Amino acid sequence: MSEFERETDNNDIANAIQPASALSSLKYFFSGIRRIFSIIGKVFKGAFILLIIVGLLAWISLFANVASGPNVDIPDSGALRVELEGYLVDELQEQDPLASVLGGGTPSEHLLRDLINAIDAAAEDERINSMVLVLHDFSGGGSSKILELGEAINRFKQSGKPVLAAADFYTQQRYLLASFADEIYLNPLGGVELKGLGSYRSYYGDAFDKLKVNFHIFRTGEFKDAVEPFVESQMSESSANQTLIWLEDIWQVYRETITTNRNIEFAQLDRYADAFDEIMQQTNGNAALAASDTGLVDTVLFRDEILDRLISTVGANEEGDFYLYTNYLPYLSQVKENNSEDSPVIGLVIAAGTIADGSQPAGSIGGDTLSAKLKFMRETVNLAALVLRVDSPGGSAFASDLIRRELALYAQEDIPVVISMGSLAASGGYWISMPAEEIWATSTTLTGSIGVFGIVPTVDETLEAIGVRRDGVGTGPLANSLILDMPMSDAVASIIQSGVDHIYDEFLALVSDSRDISIEDLDSIAQGRVWTGNQALGLGLVDAIGTLEQAISSAAVIAGVENDYQVYEQRPEPSFAEQVIITLLDSVAVQNLGQSESGISSHFGNFISRYLLELQSSASDLSILLADPQHQYLFCSACQNTGGYEQP
Repeated sequence: MSEFERETDNNDIANAIQPASALSSLKYFFSGIRRIFSIIGKVFKGAFILLIIVGLLAWISLFANVASGPNVDIPDSGALRVELEGYLVDELQEQDPLASVLGGGTPSEHLLRDLINAIDAAAEDERINSMVLVLHDFSGGGSSKILELGEAINRFKQSGKPVLAAADFYTQQRYLLASFADEIYLNPLGGVELKGLGSYRSYYGDAFDKLKVNFHIFRTGEFKDAVEPFVESQMSESSANQTLIWLEDIWQVYRETITTNRNIEFAQLDRYADAFDEIMQQTNGNAALAASDTGLVDTVLFRDEILDRLISTVGANEEGDFYLYTNYLPYLSQVKENNSEDSPVIGLVIAAGTIADGSQPAGSIGGDTLSAKLKFMRETVNLAALVLRVDSPGGSAFASDLIRRELALYAQEDIPVVISMGSLAASGGYWISMPAEEIWATSTTLTGSIGVFGIVPTVDETLEAIGVRRDGVGTGPLANSLILDMPMSDAVASIIQSGVDHIYDEFLALVSDSRDISIEDLDSIAQGRVWTGNQALGLGLVDAIGTLEQAISSAAVIAGVENDYQVYEQRPEPSFAEQVIITLLDSVAVQNLGQSESGISSHFGNFISRYLLELQSSASDLSILLADPQHQYLFCSACQNTGGYEQP
């Protein structure tokens, strides 16, 4: 074989070997990749299986906790911790529990009756040696509810156990509650806000004029001012006069409560509220010192110093880094009274929120919803008496009367009805109270507002300005009535006004019959005027001043079962998902004094938030005022203190 032939053969062999070697290498590479992904897949598969197992165990554990209730370890000697974040309410609003966890739910709420029951139980519990009020983020709920809670705190203090309150900054409502404590702690960079009460609303009349929206107003009652913000540019003189009367009465109760609780003179308190600028000059701008010098707080301490004080007063935990305590809600779940099944039943139904037609969620009053609940209680529960807790500014006249009628049927079965008024029981809230044998209010309840109005907007001029007009034919002169983009005829206006006048006459007749007041005398105190509980008592609009518990006790006396009875309140049951979320939240122990809203440096942010809330509230009011099928409303918007500011 020639040299050329041998070289050619060697090249052929090399060329043949190279592709085979490359293919083998490539195959080996992908085989390695496959082994790596296989390992990764096994790891992920194992982790996924482990996650499923852990998840199942967690769900089983949560289910067991939900089924059996929270297992609360109450120390042999510790404080009842009452940390109030959000609002005091008579009924919790319906909300998405998951949104609550993620921070997108409605503001936190605390049921007033739960708080009072926990405090009353703790007063007699030897394991509870004190109470700690944590008020950094307490938003209020109205002086009426705070005063009811304050009475429970006073009962707790009668057991000889101290009550201690802490907050970085005290708003008026925070301070009203804190004033019931034996000791009040304040941060050196905090302060106490006392500035009196006010009711301020935005008026959109000029804006709607520019938009050419015509609001057609129908009302009876000189002081029925719920419609004013939509048609006026400022508060009317009659509205200002009547509003100031009830504001001054509530402020007087506030002053009396603070001066009594803190043992200071009226002159001291009034100077602090009215001449705070002068006081701040004297303390070189130190708001905490101003509060301390006036006697509003006992001690000015930083958070760590407050914690040290509480540890020494209440007792330290095993780690020595916090005081011994039990949160009020888990505590309440362990100490609920077990009434005898044979004890007579006092039914308790909550009517909280604006009254609207149809079915409404918890936190609002639906004419159909509440009527059905009252019917169920009357027909299926062997009641000795019924107590209806009313906390409402009213709303739809039609829905209000559905509720009133259902309550009136109780008398046919000899079941006495007692009304307990919370912060509000005005207009429609007062209408539904008329079948009661007895009406209880708190001293600062806003009630009355006996008047009716209707409101219908038309936007024909608005649309005409951009070249849009509605036209057509009908079989009669009223065929085009209440078409909102057409002008309102005089005939339609007359029809609505006649209906409003009729409802007002019905309102007077109901109150006259129920309260034994002549129509003439009643008309002089009606006309849409709002009264406090104290004023209403003097006018004969209510029977007594007192708390919900006192109203329940009175109902038991009327029914003749005062020596042995149980209270049955029908509350909506949370879903399993809601119970799981609640259990998760309850299992998290709070180990700090809480973060505070800045009461000093965030006024601009608060203003923006409040103004946006006011716009939302005004829009909500307007939607309420356009929902009644007959355009007849028993509603007191001023009673809600529209505008996002603290409710009186």
